[in-house]
Amino acid sequence: MPLQPLPIATVTIGPQTWCNESLRAIQLANTLVQKSESPTKVKTKTYRDYRSQSCDTYIKPLEKGTITDEAHRALGQENEYQRPCTAPQEYLQTSQKISWPLPFLRVFCADESNHVALAYMRDVRLVVSELRQLTACVNEEVKRLIRGRESLEKALACLRKDILMNQQSIYMRTFRPAINEKEHDGADTLLDMERKQLSYLKFELETVLKETKDQQQTLCTCRKNLLTCVSERSRVLDLIPNAVLDTSTTVSLNKDLLK
Repeated sequence: MPLQPLPIATVTIGPQTWCNESLRAIQLANTLVQKSESPTKVKTKTYRDYRSQSCDTYIKPLEKGTITDEAHRALGQENEYQRPCTAPQEYLQTSQKISWPLPFLRVFCADESNHVALAYMRDVRLVVSELRQLTACVNEEVKRLIRGRESLEKALACLRKDILMNQQSIYMRTFRPAINEKEHDGADTLLDMERKQLSYLKFELETVLKETKDQQQTLCTCRKNLLTCVSERSRVLDLIPNAVLDTSTTVSLNKDLLK
């Protein structure tokens, strides 16, 4: 339900003597402020030049087209390390002349198992990356809810202070000395309306704060489940070293058979 502004109405708060004394105090304060203003202003130096005029030394820049012996030596070493990336000719000749023998059943099963494991590992790696992205999104949402919860708690604390001040103001209105001043006037009406409005705001803020806490707990539970799922799926990525090791042993066996 949206808050509706109160219509501005003229009300009489207290007797006329209070109004006259308040106006007199305001005029006196304004006169004192005008008299206390200083006609002169202190001028301060706002800028200083801290640069030293005696620092005439500088580094001479390298002229265009000149290069030192060390640079020539470094370029020569880089050119020595550059080699064309071509396949060895002996492997090409053996692959064309010699036919590979049929593998053993154990080697064949190991190769097939490695292919299946690597394919499954690739699929699981995609799943793990998506789960980590979702975990990061949930973390950001939890942080946003924590900031919103802190703001709501601060607003609720200020609202409780206002309610306490309103209660104390209503209580102090009962200690008016004169009998004719104890009648119900505009100030009492404003205090009652303020109390109702503050109570309504307190109820709304407490409801929103409760929903925020419930949503934060739900997101924390989802994040915990996501982290558990990521840790379980990440175990599959440990199959890479074993698969590579089995493949290297298979290649070594085939080379031994060729000899």
